[in-house]
Amino acid sequence: MTNAPLEQLSTRLLAQSAYEALRRMIITGQLAPGTRIRVDDLASRWHVSRTPVREAVSRLVLVDLVTVARNSRTAVAHWTPGDMLERAEMIGTLAEAAGERAMAMVPSAHDGSGEFDDAAADLLTARATASDVRAFVTLCCGILRRSGNRVALSTVSVHLAPLVGDFYVPAIAGRFGVRLDIAADERRTLVADLRQAIDAGDAPCVRSTIAAYVAALRRSHEGVGNIN
Repeated sequence: MTNAPLEQLSTRLLAQSAYEALRRMIITGQLAPGTRIRVDDLASRWHVSRTPVREAVSRLVLVDLVTVARNSRTAVAHWTPGDMLERAEMIGTLAEAAGERAMAMVPSAHDGSGEFDDAAADLLTARATASDVRAFVTLCCGILRRSGNRVALSTVSVHLAPLVGDFYVPAIAGRFGVRLDIAADERRTLVADLRQAIDAGDAPCVRSTIAAYVAALRRSHEGVGNIN
């Protein structure tokens, strides 16, 4: 009997853990832009082989948090709070575009209803954790799942949502001058309104509420710079 499937699972879990750890080190500022990423050092620090660390680095290159020079030198990319806002806006844009189709679909066991429930739970703790952003992203993922647009859902859930979720908490965003307390009550209300619009199948309301939420989130960046 072979242990290959178990070994493959272990490798995937290690790679995911390495990815999440390195991603957070970058987003929290623990690794500043321009800092060289030394695979051997990280592998030794985390007591893993080089393989999961290399995979983590490759994934972070895809989301523009790591750069690879011609000499194969890897380093933390230069990014700004405005880049994170653009990611949040892209999530909203994709969900808006999918709203009409999603609301026309008959709900099923795989339509993302569980994600809608998760968003409602997130909102209950938003006052303390500012997880209204996470709740918003969760609702947008549910809309994309219900619409059946797998490409958009993958783009959001794999490449955009993790970064946005990591950044938009007071302890982290505040370090970069982002004021999540600005329009916080409005954002929480809009998340609740979005959930109600989804439940009612009201596509126009879904689209307008998403746009209003993104606009409210944008106000938390005023004065930070690096936003268009």
